[in-house]
Amino acid sequence: MKKLMLSMLFIIPILLWSQERINKALPQMSLPLSVLDNADGYVVDGAGQWSEGSKNKINGIDSFIKYEFRTITYRNESYLLFIKYKRSWYYKYPAIKEGMEFYTSIHYYLIDIDSYKDIISKVINNNIIEFDVLYSNSKSDDVSGIEQDLLMYFSGNYKPLNSIKLIFQMRLFRDKNIAQFLFFTETCSISGRAGKKKKNKLLDCFYSGLENNYIEKVFPNALKTDNLYNNFYYETTFNKLNDFLDIRNVVSKPSHDAIGLPL
Repeated sequence: MKKLMLSMLFIIPILLWSQERINKALPQMSLPLSVLDNADGYVVDGAGQWSEGSKNKINGIDSFIKYEFRTITYRNESYLLFIKYKRSWYYKYPAIKEGMEFYTSIHYYLIDIDSYKDIISKVINNNIIEFDVLYSNSKSDDVSGIEQDLLMYFSGNYKPLNSIKLIFQMRLFRDKNIAQFLFFTETCSISGRAGKKKKNKLLDCFYSGLENNYIEKVFPNALKTDNLYNNFYYETTFNKLNDFLDIRNVVSKPSHDAIGLPL
């Protein structure tokens, strides 16, 4: 009888401990709400001539495979996820720059749904609209693992060193069914380390999200100005861009209405 009681004393704690191994609930990512996968790229060359890039590519500046919107839901709250897919590469033998290997890189940005709906509903013909990025990261190949990564933000363990804005610059010609655009980001240091001694606060910021990280040197004063359209941009139909931005299934609360570009 004593042996039985001793055995039970060992078994009961083991059962209790095994029941405590509960994983945290992961954020849930939806299927794509909207996709933009077709646009022509245009850029002015060194001779001042417009050069048309291949599909989804502005020669020497940027390229993409597709853009997506998805929702992320965590603890009954929904957020918006903007995703850029692009073709990237690396050298298998970097020392001799040989063996080029290609892969798909994915850059994703978490933004507030209510903020998006409010801003996008006020779009007019020529717009530079900015969204505060709550969290961003990148990975390769596919979207698997994004939910696990986003748990860092939702668990409160994410302490950003930079403030990031997602920027949609667009020029719309509704009557001609034409839309010119560029999607990129602006990153500003909030750590107090980058540009600490510089008097001009704007020197702490830089544009990113494009393949060419030196775009400001090649085309100064182009981004976030009308001068962009004198130098380079993507072009698609107004209907396609509107369908992409008009994410009708996105709601953070049941009472919210569908949104889209004003017609």
